[in-house]
Parts: sequence; structure tokens; C-alpha cells
Amino acid sequence: MKTKLITAGLLTALQAGIALPAAAQEFPCSTLRWVVPYSAGGGLDWATRLLTDGVSENLGGVSIVVDNRPGATGAVGGKEVVKADADGCTIMGITNSMVVNQAIKGPEAVGFDLTTDFDPVVALATTPYFITANADLGVTNLPELIEKAKETPNEIPYSTSGNTSLQALTYGLLKTQAGIEMIEIPYKGGGEMFADFLSGRVPLFLAYPYEVADYVEEGKVNYLAVTSAERHPLLPDVPTVAETLEGYEVTQTYGVVVPAGAPEDVVAMIHDAIVATLTTEDIADKLQSETSFVVEAGSSEEYGEMISNNVNKFQSVAKGLGLID
Repeated sequence: MKTKLITAGLLTALQAGIALPAAAQEFPCSTLRWVVPYSAGGGLDWATRLLTDGVSENLGGVSIVVDNRPGATGAVGGKEVVKADADGCTIMGITNSMVVNQAIKGPEAVGFDLTTDFDPVVALATTPYFITANADLGVTNLPELIEKAKETPNEIPYSTSGNTSLQALTYGLLKTQAGIEMIEIPYKGGGEMFADFLSGRVPLFLAYPYEVADYVEEGKVNYLAVTSAERHPLLPDVPTVAETLEGYEVTQTYGVVVPAGAPEDVVAMIHDAIVATLTTEDIADKLQSETSFVVEAGSSEEYGEMISNNVNKFQSVAKGLGLID
């Protein structure tokens, strides 16, 4: 039996049925520009491209262009989108890494405020990271990694999408709680990061199972631990970080926003089209049974609250790590 991972928001949507945009209300944009502020090949890019065909169909066949604008932990793409017309024809995928970036640097340094310069559309999915190691590193579980890092301080490199990203925070918490030092290697996006991981150049990678499952089966990669509070039902044999370091928990969230002030009816159409796509059997099954993603698909208001709450939460964590005063 396949495990189904359904949040309260998604369950409500499935029970009530998602209302698609009314046929009489035509989507006003001939093209919907969907900005992904990370390079092609990463998790957000993968999730976005999984949805575009369905969203296009649910918006009456509108053309959707995925526009990758990587750099500065999403800030390059964010500064591009914040200048776009607030007509609903440009939307942007965001991650908790971008929330962390703002929480640490502040809106002025980032170039925009996720809580005021954008309006929330919908949270797509949440997922933990799986800490994975290239087999050449010679560790098969988290205690072995910690032991090796203590024996060779500041010699083991790990990859992040920026030193103020959620990935950096994930490793920061790990290093602090374990009392170890390793070397951070920041990247602009997931493609180059993954290539260096597979080559062994940077042997630690925060993965989603769909990215590394084949390599794990071939013995080239090892799952060390999962960053959620409990073991993931898709890979119940992989222990949590918390089983070694008590209280540890980090999860990633993907969502969609628009420039602030976009017409409410247009935002509602985009929201409904995305949720209708997320809750189709093939997409929901792929996200929830073949990956570690838990579909969210709640209201726009709920996602707005989630972003605000996460900014506050990550600021608190960053202060505890000494990243901000």
C-alpha cells in the first residue's frame, strides 16, 4: 500500500472540491511568467515544472513560461519580480531558504520584503531534507559523520545554496549541536551542487529521495539521516537527526507569491488552478508517494501567515547560532 501524506488544508480541499476559475471569467494574461529564483535542476524547479501543464489547462490553456533567475539565495529573482507589473501575469516560486535569507540579512539588504512586497498565492508542499553522503566519504550514518568530523575538523565540505539559506541553517544547527566544524561550499543552484556531490568533490548533500534513490541503490550514495522530527514514512529505515541530536528539526517549504497589489480575482484564479493541479490523482500521487513532499494546498491567507511566522522563527534560530545580533 502506498503511503498518503495529506495536510489538513489539502484534505479540506479534496473533501470540498476545488472550484476552478469560472468559465465566464477568462484569465486576463496571454502568458503567465513563472519565475523560479534558482537554477534548473533543483527541487523548486522540479516541482514547478511538474505543475505547469496542469495549471495551464486549468487556466484555460494560457501559455506558461518558467523563467529561472538564480543567484543570492533567491534574491536575484526576487528583485526582478518585485519590479514586475502587479497584474497577476508574473508569479514567483519561493522557498524557506529565501525566508531564512531575509530573516538573517533583513529586507533592505535582500532588496525586498517577502511579507509586504509580495502577496501570497499558495503553499505547494513541505519536505524534510535527507542528509546524504557520497560513498567515497566513508560514512554510512550520522554518528559516523560526526566522529569523522571531530577527527578531521574543517576538512569535510558540504554544499548549500548560500550562506544565509535554509541549507546553511540546517548544517549550522547540526554543527552546533554536534560540536563539529565542516566547510561550507555555497552554490547558486542545485544543478552544479548535485554534480559536485556525485563526483565526490563536495561529498555532503541535502537531498530529496527522488534525486538520489538510484545512486543509493547502486551504492554510490548513503542516506545518513532525515531532518524531520519523525522518520519519514517513505524511508522508515532512515533515522532522524533528532535520534542523535535531541530536538533537531528542519523542513523546507515551497510556495508561490505575486507582486503586491495584484488583482484579487486573478490571484484567486491562479490559486485555484494550482491547487486543482496539486490535488489531481497523478500529481498528488507523484508528490506524496514517489517523493518526500507533503502537499499543502491551503488558502492564500494561510500561506501568508506561514511566511510571517517562519521569518520570526528563523530569526530566533539565527540569533541562537550567532548569525545575527
